[in-house]
Amino acid sequence: AGPGSGKTRVLTSRIAYLIENGEQPFRILALTFTTKAANEIKSRINQMIGHEKSSQIRMGTFHSVCLKLLRESGEGISEIDPKLNKKFSIFDSEDSKRLIKSVTDNQFSKDETRKIILKI
Repeated sequence: AGPGSGKTRVLTSRIAYLIENGEQPFRILALTFTTKAANEIKSRINQMIGHEKSSQIRMGTFHSVCLKLLRESGEGISEIDPKLNKKFSIFDSEDSKRLIKSVTDNQFSKDETRKIILKI
């Protein structure tokens, strides 16, 4: 649905309705695609039901919520790979390129660094 079609209003109204009808806030998960939408939903829900209840709802972007879940499950992750812990980072392709550039800048020429980054 496009901008202004009421997605945020429908989602926030539904969440408020569920809570007003006895659903526990901690049992609700609200996912969005953008940080802007996540912040808007958090703000509206906070206004509708108050901070005490809204702070118990797990809300955010797909990436932020999944990252939080992974961090909360850090012990389980370290069982899979002992080198991982709760303090891990997830890099996108641009983050990876910046890291490689910072590591290779002192060891390779700019052309060699560029070739390495282009292979990623």
